Amino acid sequence: MTAQDKKKLDGYFGFCQRKRDIHVGLKLEEELEKKKIYLLLLTKECSKKNEELYREKASDSPLTILYRYEGDYPIALACGYEKLNAVGLSDPHLANAILDILKADKE
Repeated sequence: MTAQDKKKLDGYFGFCQRKRDIHVGLKLEEELEKKKIYLLLLTKECSKKNEELYREKASDSPLTILYRYEGDYPIALACGYEKLNAVGLSDPHLANAILDILKADKE
């Protein structure tokens, strides 16, 4: 991942924080049940048990994209937390922009 991509991701996560579109923990589970999450990012710290739980909840919504990120970018820190299992984004445009960069990093 280039420095320019990291800057873009920092900006996108900053916009999400400003719009209050980042959801974690119980709020994430509530928003998944309401089908308002467009991108569900699973971090390296997410266990298989939690991953199955999130997959089950995300399978109800046809709009939710579930993506497990194993790269070097610190998603938790970008969202303002030290440790996270999963992050949900409720803005479809920012979610797509973030997903495009994270997928390009994997390649």
